[in-house]
Amino acid sequence: MTEIALSRKERAGLLDLIAQTSDTRLLRRAYSLLWSADGESVWAIAQQLRVSRRAVYYWLERFRERADLPVADRLSDTPAAFRYLEKEHARGKVVVTIAA
Repeated sequence: MTEIALSRKERAGLLDLIAQTSDTRLLRRAYSLLWSADGESVWAIAQQLRVSRRAVYYWLERFRERADLPVADRLSDTPAAFRYLEKEHARGKVVVTIAA
């Protein structure tokens, strides 16, 4: 079981997001975080949301890694180009962009 510890502010932000969004991707991710914080297993969360356990682990990891962002941004998809840069940064590689 991989639980996540949520602060009161994070929990409130997730509950607000659930109340305000109609984006099913964000809803699934928000519920997965809340349920994990409440002690549910990744397996049970994946079964309930009909996603893979790998997806749930990914959402939990990404939420932890993006601690400096607002709650909704921590759950949102990153454009493909930025996902590449995030991976390169995580590997310790320096990415230089030269503007024309």
